[in-house]
Amino acid sequence: MKKGCKIWLWIIFIARCLSILIGFSEISISVEAALFVIVGSIVELVGIGMLLFKEKKEGFYVFVGGMALGVLYDIANGADILMSLVLASLSPLITYYFICKSGMIGLDVQMETTIYYIVEIVASK
Repeated sequence: MKKGCKIWLWIIFIARCLSILIGFSEISISVEAALFVIVGSIVELVGIGMLLFKEKKEGFYVFVGGMALGVLYDIANGADILMSLVLASLSPLITYYFICKSGMIGLDVQMETTIYYIVEIVASK
């Protein structure tokens, strides 16, 4: 695995650990929201851990599943669907790009170009 990929995965790993801690601190405010944050973050953390420590590409799919839980929760609670999908897809797209560059998953030229343009468009706004 390349250095850039490891750095990105460590950033996400630490962010998910912080999300779990924040979830525990918000249990007194809303048990339902806090449990959703904790469960979703644990699923994402397991996926990132599989990618980072075991270098198994299945970890990416577990990570995406955790992000999907967050999107479902946002939609169920009346959040903007488009904004929720865009925000939830950024981290997996960047992760996918890095693990493809590391050779864990094959990346064709068209997919690489599409990901590059999506990241460029979002970064410009």
